[in-house]
Amino acid sequence: MSDYSNILQDLKALNLEKAFPVFIPSQNREVQFTPLTVKQQKDIIKGALDAATSNVLFNSVTNDIIKSNSSEPIDYLILDKTSILVHFRLQALGDQIKLPDPDDDNVEYDVNLRDHANTFPTMTLAPEVLQETIVYSNITGALRTPPLSIDTKFNDDTKKSLEQVQSGDLSDTIGDLFIFELIKFLHTLTIGEKTVVVSDLSIPQAVSLVENLPLMLSNKIITFIDRVREFEQGFSNVKTADKSLELPIDATFFNTT
Repeated sequence: MSDYSNILQDLKALNLEKAFPVFIPSQNREVQFTPLTVKQQKDIIKGALDAATSNVLFNSVTNDIIKSNSSEPIDYLILDKTSILVHFRLQALGDQIKLPDPDDDNVEYDVNLRDHANTFPTMTLAPEVLQETIVYSNITGALRTPPLSIDTKFNDDTKKSLEQVQSGDLSDTIGDLFIFELIKFLHTLTIGEKTVVVSDLSIPQAVSLVENLPLMLSNKIITFIDRVREFEQGFSNVKTADKSLELPIDATFFNTT
């Protein structure tokens, strides 16, 4: 075996040795992850170069990295993601981060990210954040916080829609994003004796199904989504003595400059 091959194997072994614990809210325990590689950081930052698809690409790339670097074959939930990314950033770039004052663009705060991450295990995950049953007339919907695999499935389709959009004509795509968000959180839909598992449908079938829901039912899904997002925000919101600062959970979070 050549020196190149030996060194490459040594680097991969070193990554395994440097695995670090991450608190996973949905598991209520820590799971070991291997550190980010240079290639993975490059993939994260590369997505930011295309403004139209940057958020979608960031979500898909980081979902894949989480799956690849996890020591356990867990299909993590979307509400686990911020905790995982904060720990990735901590391990790769250190404890300190500068965050802008939300009320003054000329002011920055030095924040200790490790102190913030140490609060994560105290955040209680209530059952109503994980799932809920909604009813309207003879329609019953089972809602759930979606796993990253479902998030990736619809992110990939969203990226295709954004790439096909003509500049300045985003109205249809914005509508698609809204529908995709509802689909992600709707697990099953039952009318009488008939039940469909939404994630088993093709994307056009799922879109058609959700587009035909009564508005009252979609409002109940939105309320559930807001509840999940509020829980997630606890992991990205950093409290100081007199300010509430927000971590930029996007490609800039992993930029060394």
